[in-house]
Amino acid sequence: MSLNMFFFAASPNLAVLFIVQVFSGVAVIGMNITLLNGMLEATPANNRIIAIAIYNTFVNLSLFLSPFFANALLELTGIVNSLVLVGVGRVLAGILLLAVYLWGKKHRA
Repeated sequence: MSLNMFFFAASPNLAVLFIVQVFSGVAVIGMNITLLNGMLEATPANNRIIAIAIYNTFVNLSLFLSPFFANALLELTGIVNSLVLVGVGRVLAGILLLAVYLWGKKHRA
């Protein structure tokens, strides 16, 4: 998912962009379903409704705030630079998530 922005920035025409969007859309849908199923599996039954509510709240907050951030970034840097910056941010967030996961796994064992 984090590489999508780099593919968008490098797309030379609308046909290539369409193909990239189709494949990335399928990947994002699969990732969202996997994350939701993982959350449902990991949460205890007695707190499942609260966990789903908190998850949905944060997802909806990010969906509300991200267009404002993206528009401000677009105005400051232009389309290609903003796509690259968002891609770099997503890659860094993925690395941070992996580091937190590995740190938690190491301290649980």
